[in-house]
Amino acid sequence: MFSRREKKETKYIVIKIILNIKPFEMQTFPAWLLLLSLLINPKSVSVLPEKKPLTIAVQQLKNTTAGIYVAVYKNTQDFGKTDKIYRGAKIVPNGKTRATVDIPDLEYGIYAIAVYQDINGNGKLDTGLFGIPKEPYGFSNNFKPVFSGPTFEKCRFTYSEQNALVTINILQ
Repeated sequence: MFSRREKKETKYIVIKIILNIKPFEMQTFPAWLLLLSLLINPKSVSVLPEKKPLTIAVQQLKNTTAGIYVAVYKNTQDFGKTDKIYRGAKIVPNGKTRATVDIPDLEYGIYAIAVYQDINGNGKLDTGLFGIPKEPYGFSNNFKPVFSGPTFEKCRFTYSEQNALVTINILQ
């Protein structure tokens, strides 16, 4: 980015600025130092939270044509509510038993994911007796409900630079 000569000149200018500061100018010194550090290395200070795409892979699909609805939730209160989805997407498997989707511009943090495959194409998860799903579904952490439904706590995961792929095995 900078040549050795430019770096040396920049250091010389910084030292000269520091040595020439008068006592009444000391109040403005930190602002100038911050501005200077941004000019030298603009990546050194980040004002906005980091956002990267989260990749969600849904696998073990038996039906390779029906759309898959993905819901990303950010907190316990909203989990499972279709009108409170933080981010959502629809995936079409295109004849494959595994399908992926990227959720763009998602801040690193704690989330939970619920997915279902809309076999009959009516845009909703069909359920039977006692609310048991009739269509394939799944959750982050590959939570398998036995005697209770999923909760945010059971499905939560930490999305970070090191953990940017969530794989969900669909339950039939």
